[in-house]
Amino acid sequence: MPMRPPRPCVAPSCPALVAKGSRCAKHRRETYRRQDNQRTSFHRRGYGKRWAKVRRQVLNAEPLCRSCAREGHTTAANVVDHIIPKARGAEDYDLDNLQPLCTSCHNRKTMNELNARRRPNR
Repeated sequence: MPMRPPRPCVAPSCPALVAKGSRCAKHRRETYRRQDNQRTSFHRRGYGKRWAKVRRQVLNAEPLCRSCAREGHTTAANVVDHIIPKARGAEDYDLDNLQPLCTSCHNRKTMNELNARRRPNR
């Protein structure tokens, strides 16, 4: 069976030719390194014993998803979310800034926030 001809590496402006895969060895390593560093551990992001205690407190006080409750649904909350994101300067343990959400609502809210940050100001 004939071998496939080498193709250029997909990394921008890389002149290397690749027989297998889409990246040369150098850029493959960089990609893996970048993926490893994208998400740090729970504790390194600032969530330790104190956060676990506050999270438990919020979920015990309000066990249902606040967003689903506004829409008339009854869904158990399993995530504690910062209403004003930490990235915008919110305090970590301010109970007035925390809300219980289900995973689905939390993911939707997070994606909306990320998309809003990426959009230029109009």
